[in-house]
Amino acid sequence: MKPRVSVIVTAYNEGEGVLTHLHRLLESVTLPCEILVVCDSPDDTTIPFVLALERARTRESRRW
Repeated sequence: MKPRVSVIVTAYNEGEGVLTHLHRLLESVTLPCEILVVCDSPDDTTIPFVLALERARTRESRRW
């Protein structure tokens, strides 16, 4: 199913703190959605946490 809602989140060295925001977004949006996290640097500390969450959610959705 194609996403009906796109949410853009900007981040700058949020690190693990970004997970709180992303979990709240995922809980509050009831329509199919995509969340785009925009980081301004390849060295941003946010990126590893976003990628880990994406991998976990991909595994989770494959179980169904």
